[in-house]
Amino acid sequence: MKSKTKIAPILLILIMSLGMMMKTAAQVKRKLQPADYNLWSTIYPGTVSHDGKWVSYTLNYGDKKDTLFLKNAITNYTYLFSAGANGTISKDGKWFGCNVADTLKILNLETGKQQSFPKISKYLFAAHGRYVIGVQNTDEKQLLWIKDLKSDQSYTVQNVNEFKLSPDSGLLAVVSEINNSTAVKIYSLQNSLQEQKIIASSENTYMGIAWDETGKGFAFFEEISNNENSLKEHKIYYCTGFGKKIILKTPPPQYLDSLTQRSYIPLSRLFISSANEKVFFDIKNREQYNEHLAGESDVQIWNTDDAKVPPSRQPSSEEVSCSVWHINSGEIKKVEDAHFTNAVPTGYQNNALVFRMDEYLPRHKYGGEYIDVYIKNLLTGKVELVVKKQLLDMAVTTVSPTGKFVCYFKNNNWWTYNIASKRHTCLTESLNIPFYDTEYDESGIPPAYGNPGWSKSDEYLIIYDKFDIWLLSPDGITTKKITEGRKQNVTYRIAEEGSLYNYQADTFFFLTKSFNLDDGLLLHSVNNESLDEGLSLWTNRNLRSLVEKNKKIIFIEKSKDNKNYLFREESFDTPPALVLINRSGQEKVIIETNDQQKNFYWGKSELIRYSTPEGKELKGALFYPANYQSGLKYPMIVHIYSRRAQELHEYVEPSFQSGNGLNIANFTAEGYFVLLPDIAYTVNDPGDSALKCVKAAVEKVIESGTVDREKIGLMGHSFGGYETAYIITQTDMFKAAVAGAPVTDIVSAYLMLDGNGQSNIWRYEDQQFRIKSPFYTREFLKNSPILQVEKISTPVLLWTGEEDHMVNPTNSTKLQIALWRLGKKSRLLVYPNEDHVLTNPENKKNLYFEIKRWFDLHLKNL
Repeated sequence: MKSKTKIAPILLILIMSLGMMMKTAAQVKRKLQPADYNLWSTIYPGTVSHDGKWVSYTLNYGDKKDTLFLKNAITNYTYLFSAGANGTISKDGKWFGCNVADTLKILNLETGKQQSFPKISKYLFAAHGRYVIGVQNTDEKQLLWIKDLKSDQSYTVQNVNEFKLSPDSGLLAVVSEINNSTAVKIYSLQNSLQEQKIIASSENTYMGIAWDETGKGFAFFEEISNNENSLKEHKIYYCTGFGKKIILKTPPPQYLDSLTQRSYIPLSRLFISSANEKVFFDIKNREQYNEHLAGESDVQIWNTDDAKVPPSRQPSSEEVSCSVWHINSGEIKKVEDAHFTNAVPTGYQNNALVFRMDEYLPRHKYGGEYIDVYIKNLLTGKVELVVKKQLLDMAVTTVSPTGKFVCYFKNNNWWTYNIASKRHTCLTESLNIPFYDTEYDESGIPPAYGNPGWSKSDEYLIIYDKFDIWLLSPDGITTKKITEGRKQNVTYRIAEEGSLYNYQADTFFFLTKSFNLDDGLLLHSVNNESLDEGLSLWTNRNLRSLVEKNKKIIFIEKSKDNKNYLFREESFDTPPALVLINRSGQEKVIIETNDQQKNFYWGKSELIRYSTPEGKELKGALFYPANYQSGLKYPMIVHIYSRRAQELHEYVEPSFQSGNGLNIANFTAEGYFVLLPDIAYTVNDPGDSALKCVKAAVEKVIESGTVDREKIGLMGHSFGGYETAYIITQTDMFKAAVAGAPVTDIVSAYLMLDGNGQSNIWRYEDQQFRIKSPFYTREFLKNSPILQVEKISTPVLLWTGEEDHMVNPTNSTKLQIALWRLGKKSRLLVYPNEDHVLTNPENKKNLYFEIKRWFDLHLKNL
């Protein structure tokens, strides 16, 4: 007994020592290596069930197959679908579906039973989840598969060309081929599946199904055979009366013939008015199509009095114009013509917003694309002016959800136009708050901070200032500011995933979103001083903070019952996590990703502040090397492109797959600081603006004693590539540089067409180049790197995609040839079959290693 009591303490000490050794070993970290990159995944949120009980998400492992997960947020029980995609939860919350290769998987969320249905590539739930509809591809034609999940019965429709669900998913319109005949049928998805035939033809085919908003009617095309030429003409039908006697209408010949003498109906958009009284469709010019067929020369003719550069190409039959068929009277009216374009139906679609541009052409005289905005009566054809010389921009001119008002931003204020009373009301002038971007530093007109939409039924217009959200009644009587961001230096914005569906927005532009204020508004906030982010809930009673973190909050989704919100949170040194939060602020972590990061040295991010020589205060995001040791000095890479500080909290998975060659996690793991500075601009001086801001940011970091002044590199892509090329003509601060797809000869680029055949002039006069001076003046020429190439002493690596449509690759080859002629250190990489951003994985990997070797050589002497 004595010997046992003596041995016990020794064993206890040995066990404790072993445990401590194991714990210490487990805590030992190591340097991240390229071979480790494939351990990382990227998480993408999927859907949330209507009650917030189920959450789906996907983990992407780069070149490996994605994995789809479905997790019960209450029990934590998780289903895994390897290579799963298109995950959907039915509206009633009872079913989950996804595709795995060519197989459809259906999961009963109440019983856990799974079913597999092979060769179904696309699917959707219908009738609130009672039915699932899938497309089964066979060797010849696709088959439509319909399964009643309640009765477990399945139905098939052979040789389906097209199908479309009604908005409430209670009816299904189908075009199919049967016995050498094409038919349009309707299927009711209510208590049991019921079929009704609409129309059938042995000669022609049907297509282009478009439902109305109520699901009471739909329109479609019939393609009409034309033996004279290859022109595909169409006839329009409108159908209603489902479950009863089918009513099928088409425009009367007396109205249609006058339209189709000079025009024809192509396969294009169809839209039915909310009152089911009108069908909107497009027409094309028949004469110009026929002229082109006649064999006229394809020579291009450019004149100095052309309205645009390049001039409009012939034939203009590619352009369509909107017309409207009044179903009850049979009349057809043109909505758009050569002068009035971009029609947007308003109200009950009795009027349309139309734009006229020809007064403001050629464009270069006006410094932007301007329009006059009119209201057109669709019965009489009469047009009335609403506002003159308005920017052609959907952010500044919209139609309210009910169509009763036109909302527009003019002279730095928000206005409404009441279509019925023809009254203009300025909503913001008396508020004494700027609603335009006071920090805008491009050469065009400062934009508005934004108009996310309206409240339901047009009760309030919702607008932003720099910090806050306002509710303004369209008559100007009621004004509500629902946040106090200005006092806190916090910017609030609506998490727009909560907006109501605008049925008309699928067909027309210049429409806006609407929000149900009775449900409250979920708001996203950013602290402008710290860049902390948060979520708040506004109701008619108050504004309540749900969460605020020193992290980035993105991918915000909400459950259909508006009681739970899903978001992804992350910081540079904390891997992304999916979090579900309820209206009381209670959080539930669904998943934390990339747990293996704890085994590696990792960097951190820090917000820096600096001032330009003119006293402009700016921020930058500084990323520390992994395993940073205080007292040592490190090399640093500065990556530039306009304003970058907002990337402070972004998590970066280590990877070779960056389209511009920079991966911050990779370079910090290799012992580099990485700096992303903000740049503020002065009109006519984009180059010098970048130079001053970047030098000020670098000097601020050098002051901290962490970076070796002799080991700093500079890189940028696109406009950042231009800034890089310019900066190294003005300073030898940087010991190496990388410029991707840079504009180097701005005079040549200004006068060229881009890869899409469009003039580049607007990029210089109205956009990020910010040069208002003529292209032949000193103010313009001084910004061109190629004209100052003799001053470059920094070794520079250039790269470009051979098929770059944004910045012509000759910009890179010109600078390379100039540097070669002058005997300066440079290297050019031209990637075949690549556009402005690299997409080929092998090319991305090659670019990363080329950039790494370049900086290692010149900053580390490796």
